[in-house]
Amino acid sequence: MTEKRKKAKDWRDAYKDAQTKLVRTENQIKERALELAKANPDAPVGLGMVASKVEEASGFSLYHAIRINTDFYLQVIDNIEKHLAKQHPHQQGNLFN
Repeated sequence: MTEKRKKAKDWRDAYKDAQTKLVRTENQIKERALELAKANPDAPVGLGMVASKVEEASGFSLYHAIRINTDFYLQVIDNIEKHLAKQHPHQQGNLFN
């Protein structure tokens, strides 16, 4: 059986679906970053800031958080997770370092 060729409407629907998924994922990233920043206000997040400054910049509201780049929030999550890993008394060893 041959596959039906997509028409403009099909491509438009697929494009809209992809945009919706992107917005949903970006919002989940921002929510996680703000949640971590709220739970760990003294954690360094980069750019000489601590997590409490992320709270002030965003107001812990997705409405305000939308104005800040998603890449920044990914970096915030990464930096807070690294900070929390350093606080843990048991460190995972790296055999290839």
